[in-house]
Amino acid sequence: MSDDKLVIVWESNHQDGDGYGIYATIIDASTGMNITREFRVNNYSDRLQQHPEVCALSEDSFAVTWSSSNQDPDGTMGIYMSIFSATTAKNITAESRVNDFINYSQSSSKICALSNNKFVIVWQSQGQNLDSSYGIYAKVFDSMTGVNLTGEFQINNPLNYDQKSPSICALAKDKFAVTWSSENQDPDGTYGVYATVVNATTGFNITSEFRANYYTDNGQASSSICSLSEDILAITWYGDEIGPSTDFDIFARVFNASTGENITQEFRVNHFGNGKQWFPSICSLSDDFFIISWGSEGQDPDGSYGVYATVFSATMGTNITAEFRVNNYTDDAQRMPSIASLSEDRVAFAWASEGQDPDGSYGVYSRVFFFNSAPEITNPGPYHGQSEVDLNPTLQLNVSDANGQDLTVRFYDNTSGTPSALGFETVSGGESEVVSLTWSDLDYNTEYKWYVLVSDGLVSTTSAQFSFTTKEEGIIIPSFLPMIFLPLTAMTVFIAGIYISRKKTKDA
Repeated sequence: MSDDKLVIVWESNHQDGDGYGIYATIIDASTGMNITREFRVNNYSDRLQQHPEVCALSEDSFAVTWSSSNQDPDGTMGIYMSIFSATTAKNITAESRVNDFINYSQSSSKICALSNNKFVIVWQSQGQNLDSSYGIYAKVFDSMTGVNLTGEFQINNPLNYDQKSPSICALAKDKFAVTWSSENQDPDGTYGVYATVVNATTGFNITSEFRANYYTDNGQASSSICSLSEDILAITWYGDEIGPSTDFDIFARVFNASTGENITQEFRVNHFGNGKQWFPSICSLSDDFFIISWGSEGQDPDGSYGVYATVFSATMGTNITAEFRVNNYTDDAQRMPSIASLSEDRVAFAWASEGQDPDGSYGVYSRVFFFNSAPEITNPGPYHGQSEVDLNPTLQLNVSDANGQDLTVRFYDNTSGTPSALGFETVSGGESEVVSLTWSDLDYNTEYKWYVLVSDGLVSTTSAQFSFTTKEEGIIIPSFLPMIFLPLTAMTVFIAGIYISRKKTKDA
């Protein structure tokens, strides 16, 4: 939705009168306060309604999908969805079934908004593959009416064995990408992570199905995907690979969405390695940065599960922040994080926390993080080492702030080695701007040293120290020459820069 609103959905036991039901609330991302009371999403409440997923459709609407037990005509589990108003928390559309195939179980649905008022839902379908195993299927809907725009279509190439746990992200120009876990498709016959890019109008694959994981020994599972730009996507998963953990570690890789070819090599996400690191969630922050969160066993101070995260560069495939803990409450287990970007510098986390609710059971908790970039300084003048500088020079440089925050620029004289303030200027909105200050009444032929400190109110950037030398004092020549009267003799005299000579006459 907007930068300042987020919606969180969860399953709640015995709240709707019969087993699990789906509930939601809308939260102010700036304050953490509820905008709406929590409300029930599902209308049908017999048996179990579980595994909800949500996506924003506009600033004022969102769609939720979930698995519902015993609601399909054959009495098995099916996929259902509804569209809601973010202002009223009321249904815009009635609850409706997503899947056409109703034999056996349909579960593990995921949802994302597409362009042109469309959204897509993917899920795993049991018994619909040729060998009656699980396969990955999808369907596209109108965001305004909830009416399906396509029939359901298969994502994975028809294969024997199970294809499970899909994850989905939107790309530009009517495209989306899906990743999933595929049994027995890796060379060693275990689970691997596979993906493909699909045309949302036709349901046809744009790329061939491709393997995300390079390492193929043991199992790779529980993948999560996000788009970074029109043609770049990132996939993360947990795997029993070569890493510091004795169990599972988190891995990731960046791909070209047009070709399916990898841009980076596979890299490990987590640094802590004692115990299981698993169930990652990923989202983009910008074209080049994305964040991954996961559950980490044994890393919290009490030795239980905690939620951890780190930010990566898509270009380099390396982390640009240290691994950090998301949850403050560290008693008992914190599990199953979900993550969503609110803007380039704000991201929201939600997770299940054991023992934090007043009755000691599991509850759903959230937190919003602000990733603040330090202000940038470029193009100082006078440039370092410059000579013949005027005695009243103008100190200037470019400053900017990627987060668009107001800046305060403080100039310092550090000639003596003890900084003294020269003055300050302010910049509104963090846009790149030339900031200047005049340093007056300097001495001739003297080296001066200066620097600036730029603050956005949260972090500061101190520039390098710059030095320059003022010009030398010149010889002042009067505007007229003094008149000197001397008796002339036969000799030549040099006075005040003028040769004077007396010329003999016949009478002399």
